[in-house]
Amino acid sequence: MFVSKSLLVLVLAVCALAGNIPHERSDVLRHRALAVRGNASAPNDLAVNPLRKRALTKRCTAPSSDLLNSATTSSANAVPASPTPEPAPTTTKAPPPATTSASNEPSFMQGTQTGQGTYFTGPGACGGVSDDSTYVAAVSHSLFDAYPGYNDGDPASNPVCFKKVEAHYQGKSVTVSIIDRCTNCSVTDLDFSPAAFLQLADLSVGRLFGMTWDWLD
Repeated sequence: MFVSKSLLVLVLAVCALAGNIPHERSDVLRHRALAVRGNASAPNDLAVNPLRKRALTKRCTAPSSDLLNSATTSSANAVPASPTPEPAPTTTKAPPPATTSASNEPSFMQGTQTGQGTYFTGPGACGGVSDDSTYVAAVSHSLFDAYPGYNDGDPASNPVCFKKVEAHYQGKSVTVSIIDRCTNCSVTDLDFSPAAFLQLADLSVGRLFGMTWDWLD
């Protein structure tokens, strides 16, 4: 009898135990599912840095006296930078004018000359044969006597004799040889033969004002 009761109690205990196990297991599984669902629906927690308080940063804290003394000493010992010297202004001198033998010659030997033109007849101081039909002319006595190389001796030995010049007047020109010395002429005047004068103007004109001429040799 006792054994039967014991077996009955044991069977009841086993049944009770078997009935409780599934219930507890289902509770555990349900709790786990709820935890997973809660984690999925809630956003991930982001690490939020705490806001710094201005009082904690010590921005406005006055620098220590050691730092001030160090900065003052460094600035006092700093060697001032020497100013960069300005470059000296450069000046280019114009080259001196070239000197030639022509620069030592009288002005009547250089460039175009301007004077008056007249005409004459008769032989010239340089000698030789000439007549009114040849293209010849006389230079002034000032030019004749001052011509380089002339020693004021025999007029026929003057280097100016038989030099050629080209005269121009109002668009006309003529080439003549120098054969004479004109005593009534100014320095750059020319006294032409009648034939040469006619190449520039009619003999009735008598005197050509503003006539120009150049040395050809």
